[in-house]
Amino acid sequence: MASLEEAVREMLTDATSLSALSNNAITHGYRLFGQTLPALTFELEQTEDSFLDGAVRAVVVRASYIAATTKAAADELDNVRNAFAAGTHASVDFHAVVPGGHTIEETVATDGDEQSPAILNYTCTLYYEV
Repeated sequence: MASLEEAVREMLTDATSLSALSNNAITHGYRLFGQTLPALTFELEQTEDSFLDGAVRAVVVRASYIAATTKAAADELDNVRNAFAAGTHASVDFHAVVPGGHTIEETVATDGDEQSPAILNYTCTLYYEV
């Protein structure tokens, strides 16, 4: 069986709402050095049994959509939210998605004429079968 990280990545790469991103722009844990924007990273923050029998578990996912401008990041909120959907991905059955909150880190001017990217941080909880 595929790992949970692989299943979530497949969910995101299969999402039509994120079709503007290349397959390489969606990564677990970090953005590849030199990767062009936009990009999306995700982390699995915690996993726990959600029912007494332990057959269904819950995992909190933090996704970060990284874009060149604050507006570009903000405009992707619905697309990121819609990318997390129930279904089977990499042999893992996701039964439900509970949306969480989001924040936007604005672009900031850094040394010289460089500017840091804007980041849309989004969290949700995925319920999946063990």
